[in-house]
Amino acid sequence: SLSRRLLSTLSCLSFLGFLLSFSLMTRSDEDRDIGWDAWGSWSDCSRTCGGGASYSLRRCLNGGSCEGKNIRYRTCSNTDCPAESGDFRAQQCSAHNDIKYQGVTYEWVPAPYDPTAPCSLQCQAKGRGLTVELAPKVLDGTRCRADAFDMCISGVCQVRDRIITPILSDSTHCHCVHKAHNKMFR
Repeated sequence: SLSRRLLSTLSCLSFLGFLLSFSLMTRSDEDRDIGWDAWGSWSDCSRTCGGGASYSLRRCLNGGSCEGKNIRYRTCSNTDCPAESGDFRAQQCSAHNDIKYQGVTYEWVPAPYDPTAPCSLQCQAKGRGLTVELAPKVLDGTRCRADAFDMCISGVCQVRDRIITPILSDSTHCHCVHKAHNKMFR
C-alpha cells in the first residue's frame, strides 16, 4: 500500500541521514588529528563494479612522528558486475594465460582457498596439479574468499561486518539492502 511504502521510504531516508551525520562527525574528528595535514582527495576506485576500494592520503607535518595512519580506505563501485564479466580473481589468473611459466603457457584458474595467503594471487593450471603464486598481492577489491564479503586491500584481508545500508534507487524510491561495511572504511 502507499502508506506502507511511504513509511518504508521515510525509515530508510532517516537511517541514511543517521549514517551521513555519523560519517561527517567521524571525518571531522579525524581531520583534527594533531600533526597531520588535511586528508587528500579520494583515489579512483580500484574496480568499476562488484565492490572495490578507494584511498585517501594525508601527510605528517611533524617529520614522521604522527600518531595514526596516513592512509584510509572506503568501499566504492558496489553495484553488481554483469554476469558475463566473471569472478575478479579468475580474471586476474586468466590474465597470465599467455605468459609462459617455466617455458610453458597454461590456462590459469583460481587455486582453492588458502587461509594462510588469502590475498596472494594463487592460481592453478587448469586440468593439472600445478598451483603457483602468480603475484604476491591480488588487486584491491578482490574478495579474500569467494563466499565472503572480506576484501583484500594492499595485500591484507580486511574483515567486513554486515549492516543494512539504504540505497536510493531513483529520485522517489528508497529500499534497504544488506551490504558489507567495514568500520575502517569511511
